[in-house]
Amino acid sequence: MSDDTHRLGVDWAQPKSTGDPVYHPSHYTGLRVRTDSGEIGSDNTVDMECRHVMAALLKRKGELLTGYAAYCYGNAIKYIWRAGEKGRTVEDIDKAIRYLQMLKEQLT
Repeated sequence: MSDDTHRLGVDWAQPKSTGDPVYHPSHYTGLRVRTDSGEIGSDNTVDMECRHVMAALLKRKGELLTGYAAYCYGNAIKYIWRAGEKGRTVEDIDKAIRYLQMLKEQLT
């Protein structure tokens, strides 16, 4: 990790095996964010899932990405996030690229 990333309190943790493939699949977990000035791994961190980051990014994009465009954007994030976690890195990257192409088509 870069010094800036660590200083900001963001780190990748080993994905947790939650035993819950529906609500907390391990291939969508692993981002640890410091909630205050505590150190990574302390009680001041929260483990985030892909859906949390996706929701925050979509909220930030507001009116630019709605409907199908938001769907494509979210799926691109999902496939980039999980690339390699299920053993199909290139396939996940290809899927992300395809969703980005569809997003571009929606915006042009």
